[in-house]
Amino acid sequence: PEALLERGRTLSWMKRYDEAIRDLKRHGEVHPELAGESEPVLARVTAWSGRFREAVAILQPYVTRGDRQATLDTATYLSWDQQLDRSLALTGGWLKGHPADHDFLILRGRVLGWRGLHDQARRTYEEALRGTPGDGPALLGLAQLDLWAGDPEGAEHRMGGLGPEAARSPEAELMRAQVDQRLGRRRRARARTEALLDQPDMREEAQSRLWGFADAQGPWIELSQVRTDSNEGLRAQAQRVDAALPFFDGTLRLGGAWDLLDQSGQGERKPREWSLGVTHPLGTRLTASAQVGRVDDVGGEAAGFHSLSLGWRAAPGLNLALSHTFAPSLATPRAVDLRTFTRAWGLGGAWVFNQTLDHVTLSLDRAFLSADAARKGLRLEGGHRFPFAGGEARAGLATRLIDQDRSLRIGYFNPERYRYYGATAGASLRHEERWELALDAWGGRQTVNRTSSQFTWGYTLAGTWTPGGSALTLFGSWDQSVAG
Repeated sequence: PEALLERGRTLSWMKRYDEAIRDLKRHGEVHPELAGESEPVLARVTAWSGRFREAVAILQPYVTRGDRQATLDTATYLSWDQQLDRSLALTGGWLKGHPADHDFLILRGRVLGWRGLHDQARRTYEEALRGTPGDGPALLGLAQLDLWAGDPEGAEHRMGGLGPEAARSPEAELMRAQVDQRLGRRRRARARTEALLDQPDMREEAQSRLWGFADAQGPWIELSQVRTDSNEGLRAQAQRVDAALPFFDGTLRLGGAWDLLDQSGQGERKPREWSLGVTHPLGTRLTASAQVGRVDDVGGEAAGFHSLSLGWRAAPGLNLALSHTFAPSLATPRAVDLRTFTRAWGLGGAWVFNQTLDHVTLSLDRAFLSADAARKGLRLEGGHRFPFAGGEARAGLATRLIDQDRSLRIGYFNPERYRYYGATAGASLRHEERWELALDAWGGRQTVNRTSSQFTWGYTLAGTWTPGGSALTLFGSWDQSVAG
């Protein structure tokens, strides 16, 4: 019996799960009196193979009898299966009778963090630390919460409290890589993570982090098409190719677009545009971006465009940005024919607070449309997230104000005075990093120039899908807006 059980364990470590499960089941059939020894191993290997519900079913009799390890394992497998509320119910029930059980506190803190309940997760980790000062998993859990709250310096400081053994662990090294990335030390972050690929227990998570680095910094290439149809007979379409490459600790971006503008009573316009940009951190709190580009046909002649921006992470969860752009308007055929240009300066800020549940964004801009009109605008939005297992709901308020000294006849909306006050609502469903589906809606009252106010509303339905183990992501969205 021991040989059969050990063979099953060895095969599972080699990730030959089907063979391991076969041997472990055979062990249970031949030696039913040793089921208490083989079935927990069978459940673990079954969970490793991704068959979480089957693993939970194997352990159910032991959980019913109050077995500690079976209860802990079941709560773990439920969390892997994204059944976060059931996992929390198990750990909560156990902790009522065993409030100082360290392993249950750590698992509960981790699942609360995944569930989006960061304040409760923080209190749970702190409870674990009171029982075991300097505990590595608890400190790493708190460091992760600090990162999610936009405080990488706090996460780095917290990791300084790790003991020598915990500080050398692969989990600590992976956390350091995340901190390095948030502080702009991306080459160091990538090197730390790549070194963990040699460790079998960390390979999958390290590979997932490397995919995240690629999303943020490159290399990637994206093909897209966007089409807009309006009831004024306008069709605006852009087919784009964009790419990103790592550039020291920043990103080099290249882009091209083939535009099609068609409006009733006017001929088609087909300008093409190319751009080159770079984004790079300046120290640990500043990020600078610059982009230049060229459009081949704006009113019969080529034209250039550029943009500059500077971002500052002013405090945990608070980001400010200053920007300048100069670009031709490719919104309508008439705007292209008149060689309409927009030169704009912007100042904006976003604050995420209350354990990432609340946010406020504010942007101010000053713009000039060619040499004929000056515009100033304000946009303010605030909202709250309501996380649930597998997604979240959102609700908020929004306002937008525009004042322009004169309205131009350039084929698109540019009123002298605009006021909007409304509300937003939305929800998202997601499964790990495989897919996400989101619906966002907005509605409110708008006033254009001196006319009476009218109700305006709109919605966006969007989805992304990444096939398992694939480097390909598919995405799409549909939106509609209505005024009056």
